[in-house]
Amino acid sequence: MTGMTKEEYEKQMRTNGEEYAKMKMLVKEIAAKEGMEELTEADYKAIEKQYGYSKQMLVQMAGEEAVDFETLYLKVSDFLLENANKVEAPEEPETEAAESEAAAEESESAAETKAAQ
Repeated sequence: MTGMTKEEYEKQMRTNGEEYAKMKMLVKEIAAKEGMEELTEADYKAIEKQYGYSKQMLVQMAGEEAVDFETLYLKVSDFLLENANKVEAPEEPETEAAESEAAAEESESAAETKAAQ
């Protein structure tokens, strides 16, 4: 909370909570649509590898619901990466003007994405 007023802190926490809730709903929706809701032993092994702790230890630290969601999140993330429509990155611009134009387009795209959310 350093450098923030109570109101700024509360606004930031509210925004963070809303974003987390949206992400959680999205992950659960993708899992349901793709038939991936059931977590397997292999899924839990993947989360153990990711965090470097046993499932039991993770549950003790974060709770079963949090571990289950993180496991589902990892499963969905892996699915999305494996099934992404991969395209080659464009070549880097050669001139300073082209670099400035690319940066402007990226900022505009980010602003549109944020506004759409």
